[in-house]
Amino acid sequence: MFSENGVLKIKKPFFQFKPFAAAIERAMSKSLSDFVLHFRITTSGKEDKLNTHPHRVNNKLAFVHNGVIADLSDAQSVESDTVKFKNLLSALPFGFMDNPTLKYLLEFYAVENHSKFVFMDNLGRVDIFNEKAGTWEGGLWYSNLDHRTFSKYTYTSVDNKKKTCPNCWGFSSTGGLCPDCRQYFRDYSRYKNWGIWCTTIQQYCHNPVCATADDQCPHTAIMADCEACGMYSPSINGLCPDCAAVKEFEESQEL
Repeated sequence: MFSENGVLKIKKPFFQFKPFAAAIERAMSKSLSDFVLHFRITTSGKEDKLNTHPHRVNNKLAFVHNGVIADLSDAQSVESDTVKFKNLLSALPFGFMDNPTLKYLLEFYAVENHSKFVFMDNLGRVDIFNEKAGTWEGGLWYSNLDHRTFSKYTYTSVDNKKKTCPNCWGFSSTGGLCPDCRQYFRDYSRYKNWGIWCTTIQQYCHNPVCATADDQCPHTAIMADCEACGMYSPSINGLCPDCAAVKEFEESQEL
């Protein structure tokens, strides 16, 4: 995708390299904007135009995604997890990318899901979420290391057995999930089905704040208006649990 005269252009799908290369050459001859390219590896959803990236949120905004959104992923679904996420974004108010709080939440969501998102608007402005999980090389940002053809991150080994993690596509000695992704999905599954053990009420709870110190647990906190959003809720240092999580994430990014 790219911007041309204030219009967001999306060219897809390409299932062969020659038509793709020709389209890139034509676009570069007409536009001076940045380009966002995406090569899809199917994890859920059919291999068709609907599920091919980029995905248009509205007529002035689109995005691409690398990773798996566990909450929305279903191997039997016709739609990919990314298409389902796009549908959620399309329901947000027009111009939501100008809201700094929503951008913080997108960054938080990308990091929590071991994902990377790249958005572009009709003016060619680009936002990368979970940028640190990718790499800059020669003025280009890559969401993984698959472009390094002759490295341990190649798709197959000499015995034709997969040696890459199917989630993050990093190196995997077994060809299955790498240790980081295995732990992530194990934690996610446990949280989704059971929640986190709250020591205050002595039962499982789906509020992540319960995993912190008892004096921050919502079950023992004082109810008050949140200083950030004004919502009446359990107060964690003057903030509701959601705003407290955003603040904690923001502070972690400054370290």
